[in-house]
Amino acid sequence: MAKGKTNISITELRIGNLMYGNFLHKKEIVTVKSVNANGFCYDGLNVHKQVYEASCDYRKLKPIKLTEKLLVRLGWVKSKEKGRYGYIYKISPCDYNFIIERDFNKHVSHFFGHEFTDCHDPKDDYKPINIAFDIRYVHQLQNLYFFLTGKELILKN
Repeated sequence: MAKGKTNISITELRIGNLMYGNFLHKKEIVTVKSVNANGFCYDGLNVHKQVYEASCDYRKLKPIKLTEKLLVRLGWVKSKEKGRYGYIYKISPCDYNFIIERDFNKHVSHFFGHEFTDCHDPKDDYKPINIAFDIRYVHQLQNLYFFLTGKELILKN
């Protein structure tokens, strides 16, 4: 997604992504349930706190900026230590950690991961691979986390 762009490309959407939708003049967080060339289906929460399913044009979606509050609701734990860019948030999906450093001055999160190879050849097995990405939106973090772990980040209340 280009800097300053508020619409999302359909190629960035994945089932399970959290997005903002502007429906009936009200902005709400929705969960993408399916995507096709004409639009998407989503689950929302109505004023009576009941889940409903609907569909519309994907161009009505807006990305959700990744904030400290949302990071915590997605399961990341704020560390007492600070990194180069700001506070550190950690999550441990297995026997390794992923780290996010929030740079509130630039409104960007820096994602750092440490993964290990899984090879048939013992001399190449379990070698470290370092990864780093800049993330601005919740769906970007969801997509990256899912790609690396095969697990979903769940938004908690």
